[in-house]
Amino acid sequence: DGIVAEILRHSGEAIAAGEPILTIRGSEALRVSVYLSEPRRDVWTPGARVQIRTRDRQRKSSWAQVLTVGNQLEPIPVSLALNHSVNSSLETGLPVAIAAPRDLRLVPGELVDVSWPSRAYADR
Repeated sequence: DGIVAEILRHSGEAIAAGEPILTIRGSEALRVSVYLSEPRRDVWTPGARVQIRTRDRQRKSSWAQVLTVGNQLEPIPVSLALNHSVNSSLETGLPVAIAAPRDLRLVPGELVDVSWPSRAYADR
């Protein structure tokens, strides 16, 4: 299920087996990508619960689960950097993948807010 985003090959072109012919983008986000500038391993671990909140008028929120946490700092994509200046390509962060809550029906590329409960709350 999705939308054709890019046509890579056209009618009449020779195509090798297994070569992609088009790019399909999903109509619903499967994960939320976060880059942490100050990583805290005690909070961000696979399986941890975080809260995702939309930025639309309704500000809907839902709980989600951390899927993976990167092993090293990586360049933050310019589209996600807080500072969109010339130096934004120098910003680094620890990549974290979070399962997108199905009930929020997030759209790929949609910006959301991510927060986590205090350690005392999470231990309950």
